[in-house]
Amino acid sequence: MSQATSCRHCGAQLPWAAQFCNICGAPVQQTQPSLYPAPISTPQSTFFRWFRNDKNLASVLLLLVLILGGALLLTYFQNVSLQSRLTALQDEANGYHTQLQSSQTQNSQLQSQIVQLQSQNTFLANQVQSLNVQNAHPTLTLWNSCGGPCSMSQTSWRAGGVPDTFTYYASYSSDQPVGVYFLTLSQYVQFASCLSTGSSEIQLTCVSGVYTYFSPTTSLNGVFHLAEGCASYVAVFYSDSNGVMYPNVSVQYNPAPTLTGACV
Repeated sequence: MSQATSCRHCGAQLPWAAQFCNICGAPVQQTQPSLYPAPISTPQSTFFRWFRNDKNLASVLLLLVLILGGALLLTYFQNVSLQSRLTALQDEANGYHTQLQSSQTQNSQLQSQIVQLQSQNTFLANQVQSLNVQNAHPTLTLWNSCGGPCSMSQTSWRAGGVPDTFTYYASYSSDQPVGVYFLTLSQYVQFASCLSTGSSEIQLTCVSGVYTYFSPTTSLNGVFHLAEGCASYVAVFYSDSNGVMYPNVSVQYNPAPTLTGACV
């Protein structure tokens, strides 16, 4: 590709690679191309030139301040809202905790009431069982010789019938030893009609056959079963010395399935 140049002396146009001017004959100076391109100067950016303006820079800074202030203000209100929500949640949690404690207290009270009711139920069940036993085997206080404290002497005795179908509880206390004989009706006739004027023990020599007795003592809780199936007994309380007896005799209904004692 050819490129025209001009002569530096006469200004005539020269062909590419010409060494002399065709018009004036002046030599043409050849220039060697540079191996490195010349630096390209670029015009300064409009953006940076705009920032060099103080008013524009102030406007930008003011805008940044407004943006940051708005962000901080929004963050503050969000933080206030979160704090308010957190407080509400804490109050709600405290309310649930209070309700839980109240429920636990009520549960404890109910458990205590259940224990009390179970105890009462056990007590009532025992009472019912006791009443059933008493209904099947009623216990009655019995004394048909004296109405209260009984005076005792060496030459006298206290006698009372032993009801049949009952267990007889000979219970008493005394300030002097007192004993008990359980005699059949025929034996009691022998005992009561004996002409002896001595002690009850001497008078007992008139009685024939076998009999049950409790030796003299100041306190007795004796049990006699032979009348449970036999209507033929008398209890005789005696003492070898003068004193006072406090009887607490009782009987319990307890009929024997077969004949007992003297009735066999």
